[in-house]
Amino acid sequence: MYKSTVLKPVINKSPAIKNLPTSSTNSTSSKDNSALSAVGSVQAALQKMALGANGHSSGGSQNANSAYDHMVSNGDAWKELNGRGKEAISLLSKSNINKLQSSIPNPLEREFIANFKQQPFYLSHFSSKDVRNKQGSAEFLSRKQLQKKKVSFNTKNTAQLDLDSFATDDFVFFALEVGDNNQKTSSRFGDINYRIPLDAVKDDIKQYGHLEAADLAQNDQRPGTKVPDWVSYDDKDKFFQGDVIDHEIIDLVFYGKDMIEGLAYRIVQDLREFSSATRDKALKMKDSKEVNGLMNSLYRPQVLFPHSLILDPKQFKYNAASNKSSASKAAPLERKTVPAVQHFYV
Repeated sequence: MYKSTVLKPVINKSPAIKNLPTSSTNSTSSKDNSALSAVGSVQAALQKMALGANGHSSGGSQNANSAYDHMVSNGDAWKELNGRGKEAISLLSKSNINKLQSSIPNPLEREFIANFKQQPFYLSHFSSKDVRNKQGSAEFLSRKQLQKKKVSFNTKNTAQLDLDSFATDDFVFFALEVGDNNQKTSSRFGDINYRIPLDAVKDDIKQYGHLEAADLAQNDQRPGTKVPDWVSYDDKDKFFQGDVIDHEIIDLVFYGKDMIEGLAYRIVQDLREFSSATRDKALKMKDSKEVNGLMNSLYRPQVLFPHSLILDPKQFKYNAASNKSSASKAAPLERKTVPAVQHFYV
């Protein structure tokens, strides 16, 4: 079993914008001025096209290719995959979805999947640094990009075995939560929390992300040590044993638009290992707080974006230890249903 992930930076190469030809004379006629103005407009438009969402370079196809090429080429866990780079992860995701969907869900399972996909999902990232700029935008960088820019960070957050096994060091990591209120208010990775509605991440960025249903370094373990309330007495031992938790690493990865649907089917498939008493209780959960507890007691899902993620102020909520009075007042769920997320790389 692989137990932890690898690092190297991806260079953000925006397409070069060549100067368009301008007048070779010093004429300042209105005609020439109009032409120069048109040239300037075209150059500005091209520059905007070369930048990512919100006018910032934030990944894009080239950076995504680089990050996934590094991941698949260097991570021991991906050696047997077909294809290269993000194509390999996309094919893996489709294969995982197809396998899960081949076992047709019953009506209660279909209802759960539909409800799960409609939940308000949030990304949560803890840091010891304020990554906002003067305009209030937040720039989240992968470990490789931090190294490239010579930004100091705690290198002990990532075990060397993680780097060798998964090579996801050119990705930014976010915990996945369900519900509008903070589910986790503290972390050993820092006192500053950035909370982002998943829907706020634009599709042209989200298409290059992937979800890991669990901390891949702990793919054969539950994220907590207590049995959650939704598990019946007869299933308490089974919750931590056997086929219920012993997943292959590659079975836990979903790419782009498959992320949430894949996780929903993964949950349904795993619930089939339990008795009908446990399974039906879980499948009937509709409230966001309950669904979040179910998801985070089975797994510790993380969403990864290649290279970097840059967000405008309206796209995220900033909470720091120094301004907790302005943070969400919602009490965190009990540990037995929502274990602390602990495996980030930045």
